[in-house]
Amino acid sequence: MNPSKPARSRLFLAAAPLLGLLASCVQAEVPLPPELVDTKRLESQCGSSWDVQDVERYDGSLGISRQWVMDRQGAVGYHVDVGCSGTLVSSDLFLSAGHCEYQVGHRVRFNYQNAPDGVRRPTQDHEVVEVVEQENGSGWDYAIVRLADSPGSRFGSTPIAAVDPAAGSLAVVIQHPAHVPKVIHAGPVLDYASASGVNWFRHQVDTAEGSSGAGVLSADGVLVGVHTSAGCNPGAPVYGNSAMRMSRLVERSPTLKRLAPAEGRALVADFAGGGPPASVAYREDRGQSGLLGSFLDDGDVQLAGDFLGRGRAQALFLNRSANGGRVLIADLSDGAAPAEVGYREDWGKSSLLDGWHDAGDLQLVGDFMGRGYDQVMFLNAAGAPGRVLIADFKGGYPPAYRRYAEGWGESTVLDGWHDTGDLQLVGDFTGLGHDQVMFVNNGVGQGRVLIADFKGGAAPAAVVYRESWGQSNLLDGWHDAGDLQLVEDFAGRGYDQVLFLNKGSGTKRVLVADFRDGAAPAEARYRELRGDHPLLDGWHDAGDLQLAGDFTGRGHDQVMFINTEGAPGHVLIADFRDGVPGAEVRYLESWGYSALLGGWHDARDVLRVGDFAGRGYDQVLFLNRP
Repeated sequence: MNPSKPARSRLFLAAAPLLGLLASCVQAEVPLPPELVDTKRLESQCGSSWDVQDVERYDGSLGISRQWVMDRQGAVGYHVDVGCSGTLVSSDLFLSAGHCEYQVGHRVRFNYQNAPDGVRRPTQDHEVVEVVEQENGSGWDYAIVRLADSPGSRFGSTPIAAVDPAAGSLAVVIQHPAHVPKVIHAGPVLDYASASGVNWFRHQVDTAEGSSGAGVLSADGVLVGVHTSAGCNPGAPVYGNSAMRMSRLVERSPTLKRLAPAEGRALVADFAGGGPPASVAYREDRGQSGLLGSFLDDGDVQLAGDFLGRGRAQALFLNRSANGGRVLIADLSDGAAPAEVGYREDWGKSSLLDGWHDAGDLQLVGDFMGRGYDQVMFLNAAGAPGRVLIADFKGGYPPAYRRYAEGWGESTVLDGWHDTGDLQLVGDFTGLGHDQVMFVNNGVGQGRVLIADFKGGAAPAAVVYRESWGQSNLLDGWHDAGDLQLVEDFAGRGYDQVLFLNKGSGTKRVLVADFRDGAAPAEARYRELRGDHPLLDGWHDAGDLQLAGDFTGRGHDQVMFINTEGAPGHVLIADFRDGVPGAEVRYLESWGYSALLGGWHDARDVLRVGDFAGRGYDQVLFLNRP
C-alpha cells in the first residue's frame, strides 16, 4: 500500500473503548431540536450526549477521515413527504425503510445539508416513479424505490455488501435525524440480539426520528445495514438501536441480489457517457448460467477479440484443465445472460492445440493475417509441438484453422526474444493495416526491440523493425521489471503506439513511443516525468490497474486507471492524444460515487477490453473469479 493513501482497511475496535472515544471527542455538534428532547425520543441516543456532526463540518474524530465522509455523503437523501433517510445504491435506486411507506409521486431530496460556514446548500428533489420493493412486517422493514432523472449520476451511489459486520467494529450512519440537514455519527456494532428479530443487528450510533432508512456503513465504506428502529438508552450502554442486516436483505431482495458484487460472474461496463456511473452492457450472476463456470479456474486463459468476424468483440476462454471444455468463444452483445456460444471445442475433439496452452506458454490476440478479424497466436515456451501457431476460429466449429506454424529450429528470427522476463506486445506498430508482434528483450539477448510480421503465413516471420542495445537511449528505464506497457492508438494516427508507464521510483512516468518509421530510434509522441503534472499521482501504485482502449468513443484510445484503494479516486480515464503533459481527463469516478464496480476488480478477477456490445467503442469486461 502506498503510505500516502488513506487506509481503507476494516477497523475493528472493542465496543467499550470506542464508546469512550466517541463520548470524549470535541466536535462541532448539531443540537437536537427542542421538540425531540424528551425521554421517549431520546431512546435512540446511545451516549450521554447528542453529538452528531454536519457532514461538511465533520472534524475527523469518529474513526473515519473527512475525505471518507465527503466521498460517501452525496448518496444520502431525505424523504420529504414522510421524513426518513435513505441511500442511493445505483444511479436511480434508493434504499430506505419499509415503514416510511414510499409512494409514487413522493419526493427524495439530495444535497440537503449545510456548507462549512453553516449556510444551507441548494437542494435537488427527485420524484419516486416506481416502488420497486417495499416490506414492513413479518421480519422485514425495507423499501427500494426508483427515482426520476438518475440522481446517482450527480450524487453518486454506495456499494452494498452481503456481509455481517463483527461486533465491536465501526458503524457509520449518515442521516437526517429529526429532519435536520445531513449529519454523521458513528459507534460500534453491538451484537445480533435485536428484539426486532434475527434479520437485524444492534448498533450504538445516535439516531432520532427521521433517521429511519439511513444506511449503516462499515469502515470499508460499504452498506452493511439499514437503520430501522430505536433501542439505545443514554444511561444504559448495554442497549442499541437496530438495523436490518444487508446479508439477509440480499437474500430476500431480487434487486439487491443483482447489485451485490459477490453474486456476479461477468459484467460489461460502458464508460462512454463521460461521467460516473458507468452503464451496464451485460451482467451475468453466478447460478444464472453454467456456461462460464469451468473456464474461470486458476490457470485458465481469458482473451478478448473479434474471433468470429462479427465486427464486435467476443470473449475466448481457454481451459488448461480437463474440467469442462477446452475452448469457448462467448458473444455478450445481446446484453442478457447466458452469452451466445460462437465456438466450443471439447477435449479430444481436435489435436491442433495439444501442447500449445500449457503453463508458461503465451497466447496473443490480433489480426496477424490481415483478414479483418482476430486470430490467436500461441507462443510455446519450450518443447513439442513447435514454437509458433496462429489459429483462426472464425469458422465457428472445431478444429480451428491453422494460419501459421513454425517449428523449433525452422528459423532463428525469434531466438532469444521470448525468454522468461521478455515482453511480447501486439499492434499495428508500422501502419501495415494488420497486427505485428513486438518483442522487447529484458536480457542481453539478440537486441532490444524486434517487430515481427507473420502475415506471410510461413516461417520465418518478416522483421519490420529492429533496435540493438545501445542504438538509442529512448527506452532506457521504461521496461524494467514492474513497469507496464500498453498498446493502442493513443496519438490518433491510425496505427498503434506503445505507452510505457514507469512504476519505479525514478523520475520517469509516461512515454508514448511511435515505431512506424521502421528504423530506430522510435519517436516520442508523449513524455511525462514525475513532477510535470499531478494528474496521475496515486493512480499507478502497486496493485492498481491500467487498461487501454477507446472507452469514450473518440476514435482514438485512452488509458483507464482503476485504483484498488485510497486516494485520489476509483476510476480515471486519461487521454494522451495532444502530446502535452498532463493528460486530459475524460472520466473521473470518486470512491463511493457508484456501487457498480464494487467487488469486480479484486486481485483474482480478470479484466478485458473490447467492443463487446457492438457500439463502435470499447467497454470493459470484468470476470469475477471464485
